[in-house]
Amino acid sequence: MLTNYKILVVDDEYVVRGFCAELLRLEGAQVTAASGGYEALSLLGQHDFELILLDLSMPDINGLQVLEQVSAYYPHVSVIMMTGYGTLEAAITAQDLGVEGFILKPFDDKQLLSIIGRIIERQQLRQNYARLQAHMPLLALSHRLMVEQDVKKLAQSVLLIIQREIKMKSASLWLLSSQFDVDHLNSDQSFVRLAMLGQPLNIPPNHDTISAWVILDSENGGTTELQNAKTLHFRLHIEERQIGWLCLSHQKTGLFTQRDIEFLRIMSTHLTVGLENRNLYHTINLARQEWETIFNTIHDGILVHNANKKGLITHVNQTLATWLDQTSKQLLHQSAKTITVDADGCSLLDIAAPLLADPILVDQTTIAPLSLEFSSPSWAKNQSFRIRTYPLYQDRKLVEIVHIIEDITQAVRVQSQMVQTEKLSALGRLSASLAHEINNPLQSLQSGLRLLARPNLTTKKREQYVDMMRKEVERLVKLTGQTLDFARPSRVGKEHVDLNQLLQETLALVKKQVQRYNITCSFMLFDNLPAVYAVPGQIKQVFLNLILNAVDAMPHGGVLEFSTHYTSYHKYAVVGITDNGLGISPQNQNRISEPFFTTKENGTGLGLSISYSIVEAHGGYIEAQTDPDKGSRFLIYLPIDLEEKHNGLTGHE
Repeated sequence: MLTNYKILVVDDEYVVRGFCAELLRLEGAQVTAASGGYEALSLLGQHDFELILLDLSMPDINGLQVLEQVSAYYPHVSVIMMTGYGTLEAAITAQDLGVEGFILKPFDDKQLLSIIGRIIERQQLRQNYARLQAHMPLLALSHRLMVEQDVKKLAQSVLLIIQREIKMKSASLWLLSSQFDVDHLNSDQSFVRLAMLGQPLNIPPNHDTISAWVILDSENGGTTELQNAKTLHFRLHIEERQIGWLCLSHQKTGLFTQRDIEFLRIMSTHLTVGLENRNLYHTINLARQEWETIFNTIHDGILVHNANKKGLITHVNQTLATWLDQTSKQLLHQSAKTITVDADGCSLLDIAAPLLADPILVDQTTIAPLSLEFSSPSWAKNQSFRIRTYPLYQDRKLVEIVHIIEDITQAVRVQSQMVQTEKLSALGRLSASLAHEINNPLQSLQSGLRLLARPNLTTKKREQYVDMMRKEVERLVKLTGQTLDFARPSRVGKEHVDLNQLLQETLALVKKQVQRYNITCSFMLFDNLPAVYAVPGQIKQVFLNLILNAVDAMPHGGVLEFSTHYTSYHKYAVVGITDNGLGISPQNQNRISEPFFTTKENGTGLGLSISYSIVEAHGGYIEAQTDPDKGSRFLIYLPIDLEEKHNGLTGHE
């Protein structure tokens, strides 16, 4: 019961003193004995006791005189008065001085332990009450830190709590950083003074105080004169970063107690954390406002939804909401399935299906967006869009899907115009060979007409000439048809096409051009090449651009090789166009796909740029392999069975 309980036994009788000490030691108490009042007071100055057993009558000074000193200087120590002949007057005096128990001599061990037990219970109650009282201002401070957002009002509330607890003459808070948005108060009539300094600390002297500032912090520690100071100066800091000072001035008639100092130390710590949290909250709030402003002013549409079957929308920016003719608030918590991109009902949730099928992140390098293009959705007729879909992971688990929708209507129109311009340029380059191709059948027709005009022409010969002329006319019709098909704007719609056939049709346009430059063509075409889903006219444009570049690279003749095959693993059909001409210099190899970059005197610089754009729009890519001494090889990769025919909707990884 009395384990490590510190007790002082004071009695001039050796037997009583020894009995009490031995009994209490057996109960686990730490006991010190004194034979007189002066010895007891000396021991009180050296040790921290919790209880005194004090004899009323002693030869040097009596127990009441000792009790008076204990009450004045050691109020936390409980006292039990022992006496063999107590009087009513002595009992009243002892009660006034704060004695907590009487015991009459002689007494037994049960009586003594019972009285001590009751005193210990009262001490614990007082400690609990004092602890609760000490926590009350901290609870009030915690409440203000939680509910108060304004730094000025928060500081005033904190200083009020301090003033109410320690009866301050004045209390002030000095904040050194401009991050705290507060005003300067010059209220001389109020004990609350709040200021902000952007310059190094320069606190004006307080003429009402008689001592210098006393600094309490981890570097300087405390001083031996704290309780004698009338002004305290607490440094408010987070780690090594100082944010201000808490300055306190006590009443002229009072001094700081040890309890005051501990209380203020705790309050300053709480205040520092509260101010820092408020600053962080302010910073986060500004960042959130900045993010929302950027999010809603981006010209691309952005939508985020949960990574589950319902796909509920969690964020949507103002741009996309305007396109959908709704507000961002209306779209929140709707399913992404309601946002469709084509007439067949393909939705944003359907687009995210490949990501939802594998919600666990296995390898960081596997994170890649899905990308597709679509046109004329129900909410934007006659417009084209490109959508990129990204996964968002948390702890390697898919939590949300982000869709970024870009309006590419103008880009598609510009690209279409550039393609048409390049087609006309290519036809200009082919004009000589086309004229030659047209002139040959015309010459045959002219000769045939002269022969038919002969009067002695036999029927058999006449039929022979007519058949020859018919074939030349068919040749003209076919040639002009091919030229017109190539020259007119391409159809936007895609279809399943045979790349071998497209390659042969394109070669028919440049046949004479190739022959004129003494260029030999060789073929390695895969017979069962799978079809690709593409716009035929655009793919012909790519082939023509690369063939004409190859012809230009072999002004003195050479070999032009054509090959087709497919990669079953990656599902790409591959068309190869190889020449053994001049090649491309190393300094220009990285620029061949740049618009308007050309090394030809009369070139537009759009051929290869448009070719790259067309192939990328089809979900493929072009590889260029070139050597200034050996020629160039271009490999065109186009996806097989990767795109679905959804009213112009195309997609690729």
